[in-house]
Amino acid sequence: MANASSKNNVEDEITKIKKELEGVEKNDYEFRQWSEELKQLRHFVIYTHSVIENILISIIANKVINPVYIPATDTSEESKDSLTDYIVSTNAMTFVLDEMEFSNKLRAIEKLKIFTDKKGKKLLEKLKSINRIRNMFSHPTAYVNEINAYSNRAEYLSLLNLLRNTLDELMNYQINLNNSV
Repeated sequence: MANASSKNNVEDEITKIKKELEGVEKNDYEFRQWSEELKQLRHFVIYTHSVIENILISIIANKVINPVYIPATDTSEESKDSLTDYIVSTNAMTFVLDEMEFSNKLRAIEKLKIFTDKKGKKLLEKLKSINRIRNMFSHPTAYVNEINAYSNRAEYLSLLNLLRNTLDELMNYQINLNNSV
């Protein structure tokens, strides 16, 4: 019985805190003015930005640390040590990259000359645009007019397309980079 009571207390506390946090959001003047679609768009922007950031981390780490190719049939100690070193190095690099701001990750992409072709340069500009838009949605008070512009259906659709297409392009770029190793 104590376990059930403890579980109920946890659930009650979760419900209470969620209501408090929802109240903060509902009492925000600018946010109250947003349509449900703008609120959903904010979620799409922030979530897609997060996914993009993780892909960038992977791309940078794989560029800096040359991936180790070990045939599945190779079971030598040297191969195992190489693979272990690669995994440890990649994990360390990922940890460092996690701490970098998004804009610094984009600078690293430029400095490492990862997106050097015409498509890559256009992709980099789209990534910068998404970062700027994510900043707007993360700091809405400073960007009320810019955010409200997405109430226009054409602007709304344009942003959705930017998010989807940029994510697709980045994922394809990553696949092509991995296949070229």
